[in-house]
Amino acid sequence: MSSDNVGVQRKIKNESSKAVYIHCSGHCLNLVIAHSCSLPNTRNTIAKLKNCCLFFFASPKRESLLQSIIMKALPDISKPREGLIDLCRTRWSSRHDSYRHFYQVYCYVVIALEYIAYGANKDACGEDFTNVTWDTTSRDNANSLLTSLTSFDFIISFLTMYQFLSHLEGITVKLQGRTVDIIMAYHEIAEVKSVYKDILRNMDEEFSRVYTQPERMAYSVNTEPTKPRTVGRQIMRNNAPAINPGEYYQRNLAIPFLNHISSELESQFSDLSILSSKLLGLVPSTLCVEGGASLQNVVEFYAEDLPSADLFPQELLRWKHRFQNKPPEECPSTAAQVLKECDEEIFLNIFTLLKIYYSISATMQT
Repeated sequence: MSSDNVGVQRKIKNESSKAVYIHCSGHCLNLVIAHSCSLPNTRNTIAKLKNCCLFFFASPKRESLLQSIIMKALPDISKPREGLIDLCRTRWSSRHDSYRHFYQVYCYVVIALEYIAYGANKDACGEDFTNVTWDTTSRDNANSLLTSLTSFDFIISFLTMYQFLSHLEGITVKLQGRTVDIIMAYHEIAEVKSVYKDILRNMDEEFSRVYTQPERMAYSVNTEPTKPRTVGRQIMRNNAPAINPGEYYQRNLAIPFLNHISSELESQFSDLSILSSKLLGLVPSTLCVEGGASLQNVVEFYAEDLPSADLFPQELLRWKHRFQNKPPEECPSTAAQVLKECDEEIFLNIFTLLKIYYSISATMQT
């Protein structure tokens, strides 16, 4: 579809050389999360989460056990909490609901696995499961899952991923809206980029705040915070030396994970940034601080489509004067708002450029 040589993009450009191709922002964000979660720690963590969901979903009996444990532990909640939510196989950006729900029911999942594997914690399972017996395969699988899910490596990897990916949850919903335009998408992406850069600059403080959660979760399942053994010839995983578990996982898990997210955001949204930076020169909230070079390039590119490209500098001067004395909150900040504010009879060239840019979709939902 997107190939510049043989794809649909090339076929359209053969008919209209000025057509602009922008990869759907929602898909780009999906790729950011998918590529960031390809690191060994996060990839293994997601695989264990999938196995846990499959274990319970494959058997109504096991799923009912988990639901019974939750209902007995939380009898006063008005809306019964689900056992687990399966991880979406195609839309990585929608998985945060699954991560949140797993975090909320983690202790109950451990109790259910302990009961299936060892017959432990019978009092927490409810009357319907007091004398239930489990086949050998269920016990073996439950034992294996229990070992995986209660290891400190899994706990801290899951919570690091859960905490730091949360900054992308809201923007995922935002970019799927029908009213989003390239200016709005640009600002939202720029903001989340800034957040990740700030976290990396203050990594010691930020990770120490995150690290308290894995410690609490580990102690709730009787797991001691530990770090993997460091050896000189290890090449299959990150192996930076550290004096304690917190320092080890900060260096070998959190920093690589955040660096990967930041680099993927820059890579996937580079075209959007270039295109939006040109359009920003026409947005009243930013036109006074943006340079004129990018706008001049735009005018030259679309000269044949403009009513009077040679008068654009004078028109831009009037456009700036219209908004220079208005407070920022009264200045339009999106392409749709700017287009409504622009009088076609007074600003012939600017109105034409705004129509061209407003026709460029930020997402497939627009």
